[in-house]
Amino acid sequence: MQDGALLDLPLSVAFCRRLRGDPVCLHDVSEVDEAVGKSLEYLAGIARQHATLRAQLAAATTAAARADVTSAISALAGQVDALCLDFTLPGHEHWKLRAAGDGGDAEEVTLDNLEEYLEATTRAMLVDSVAEQTHAFRAGFYSFAKPGSLRMFSPPEVALLFSDQRRTFAPWRQSDIEDAIVCSHGYALGDPQVRHLVACMATFGPSEQRLFMRFITGAPRLPVGGFKALRPRLQVVRAVPPAGHIADELFPTCMVCEVYLKLPAYSSAEILREKLLVAISEGQEHFAFD
Repeated sequence: MQDGALLDLPLSVAFCRRLRGDPVCLHDVSEVDEAVGKSLEYLAGIARQHATLRAQLAAATTAAARADVTSAISALAGQVDALCLDFTLPGHEHWKLRAAGDGGDAEEVTLDNLEEYLEATTRAMLVDSVAEQTHAFRAGFYSFAKPGSLRMFSPPEVALLFSDQRRTFAPWRQSDIEDAIVCSHGYALGDPQVRHLVACMATFGPSEQRLFMRFITGAPRLPVGGFKALRPRLQVVRAVPPAGHIADELFPTCMVCEVYLKLPAYSSAEILREKLLVAISEGQEHFAFD
C-alpha cells in the first residue's frame, strides 16, 4: 500500500474489527469458519431459550407453571448433554478452553455453563488464536500510517483495502491501455501486434485480469489510479525468435521489476491471445535470467 501496489490479503471482516480495536462477537465466527459458526449459533439459540425459561421460572406463581418450565429446562439440558461437548476449541483437541477441577481433562459443557463455553470459544477463535498476528500486522501497518487511521473505515471497508474479492468487476478500456503503453525496441503503438494485444486485454474477465497483472507486475491488481499509475509504465517490446524458430512458436515473457513485456510478432490476433493466455496461466511461477 505504501508504494501503490495493491496486493490481495483476504482478511476476514472479523480480523479487520480486531485491527481497528473493535470487540468481536459470536456472530463473527462464521466469517472465519462457517461450519463452526453455524454450530455456535445453534447453541446460542439454546442458551437464549434457557435464559427465557429461567425468567419464566422466576415469575411463575403456581406449582404447575413451575413444573412446566422445569420440564422444558430439563429437555434443553438433555439436548446439550446429547452433544457430548467439552471445553475444547473445535478442531483443536489439545486446546483446552477450561479444564475440569482436577486440572486434567477439559470440563464438560452443560446447559448451566453453555454461555461460558460460547464466550470462551469465540474469544479463542477470534482473539487469542490471532493475538500475535494482530499485533504484528498493526505494528507493520502503523510503521507508515498514523495510529488509529483505520478507524475512519468500517471493518468491511478495511477488508476491501487489502483485497478486491468483493469489488465489482470493471472491464479494461482500450483507450486507457493505449494511453499507458510505451512501445519500443521494434514496436510502435500502431503495429498490428500491439493493437491485437490491447484488444485482447480489453476482453479479459476478472480472473484473466488478475493473471495478467501478476504476470507483468507480481501483484494481482492495478494500483490506485489504474494503468496510468503503473510505475514503471507498461512497456511492450518485440521478442526476436532464436535462429531456426518463428514468432508463432514462442510465448510472451516479461521482466516484472520493469513491467517489461516481450511480445513476439505473432501472425494473427488469435495466436497472440492463445499464447498470451498460456503464458499468464502457466508461467506465474517460472523465473529465469535473461
